[in-house]
Amino acid sequence: DLLFFTNTGVMTKPVDKDNYYIYTKTQLFAHNHMQQESKRLDPNDLVGGTGILGRMSDSLVKYDRRVGLFSLDRYHVALSGIPGNSGTSMIVNANGIPPVYVSTETKEVIETLHNTTAADSGFFAETWSASLMQSLDTNELLSRQLEDVSTYTEFPATHLGNQLGTVARLIATREERGVDTDMFYVEVGGYDTHADVEINLV
Repeated sequence: DLLFFTNTGVMTKPVDKDNYYIYTKTQLFAHNHMQQESKRLDPNDLVGGTGILGRMSDSLVKYDRRVGLFSLDRYHVALSGIPGNSGTSMIVNANGIPPVYVSTETKEVIETLHNTTAADSGFFAETWSASLMQSLDTNELLSRQLEDVSTYTEFPATHLGNQLGTVARLIATREERGVDTDMFYVEVGGYDTHADVEINLV
């Protein structure tokens, strides 16, 4: 298992106060840009649209590793690899797998609408339908796998604690999911203080 830490800034080369504006390709003094760059770690844009964890996953897949990619609460570019190399990341919420409430009758209608059709069916429609059905199946499978999973560690009753608890439960299902390596993206914010700095630092 790899513990990965990125610094709070991304620079393309050593600079000083006189030349940083000329030689730096990223916005060093904008926290939102620094967050995005730390997820990508590609300041020269050599592999556009990818993130550091996604590229690591791509490399592991080349060596026949089966990698699971999970983002807590929302999509993050950190988990995006080169299309076609790794699988796509699964987004789960801090409390686990968000349920999809679909009645049996509605599910049957969905399956009928999105079943395999003729060979000359529209490529984009077929791709979209396949992705939808795969997402629903994955959601149902993960929900079942996490139902009876508990951890021996008591996590704090905070948003970060809930996220880490979900990560621990997902790790426990690794064998059932058929993977040997997992990558998780967990984020906690609230460190950007534009006012009342002394109060917020206490």
